[in-house]
Amino acid sequence: MDELEDLLNELRKTLERWNVQTVGNAMQGNLSAEKKTTDKTHKDAVKEAENSFSSSRDQLENSLKGGFAKKVIEVFDEQEKELKVFE
Repeated sequence: MDELEDLLNELRKTLERWNVQTVGNAMQGNLSAEKKTTDKTHKDAVKEAENSFSSSRDQLENSLKGGFAKKVIEVFDEQEKELKVFE
């Protein structure tokens, strides 16, 4: 009788380990999918910001003249470079 109980306990422990492994694998898969989605969203947001800066820069370059325009364009160029770091 003790041998049967020992075997039954061993079977329970094995099943618990499998359950834990299955849940862990499922969670790892979910995290991987969420990371891919987050990365894509991040890249899209950075690209949109870059396009916005580029468009604003071009409009300001055509509208502003002189030293002030040069400084504004330099600031926009710096911002675009900083955005590229986030890609």
